[in-house]
Amino acid sequence: MIKVRFKPLKSGMFSTYLDIYYKTSDNKSKRSYEFLGIHVHKDYSSSRVRIMDKDSENMKLVQAIRNKRETDLNFAKHGYEKPNRPSLELLDYLEECLTKKFNYKLECLIIHLHKYLGKKSFLISEVKEDFLNAFQNYLMLVVSQNTTHAYML
Repeated sequence: MIKVRFKPLKSGMFSTYLDIYYKTSDNKSKRSYEFLGIHVHKDYSSSRVRIMDKDSENMKLVQAIRNKRETDLNFAKHGYEKPNRPSLELLDYLEECLTKKFNYKLECLIIHLHKYLGKKSFLISEVKEDFLNAFQNYLMLVVSQNTTHAYML
């Protein structure tokens, strides 16, 4: 079970967080919190409090995050794995984007990625901070700093 909670801040705003209750594999109850970093103007804990217009977008986002966490928790609770999206290769995806709309900078980036990766296949899901740092270091050796910055945007 996941509930949306509100914590008052000194500024008069309220910080939103998720109060998560779940059972472990040995059937013990656990509780955890996930602070969302989303601030609203009122405490909407009660269903009687009407959501202000200026908070409506934030509250929609909070509810969407809560619903996703609830779905993830239910999948895990019943022993199911979340269905994974098919993994795309990084270069295939970028080339597909290039065919939809030509972009010279993207074309050059693809050329440098081909040189950097060689014959290795690389999935989008494998792109992490260490890969990006290593690729940026490679670019700094072969192109100018400004060009590297443009490619990494």
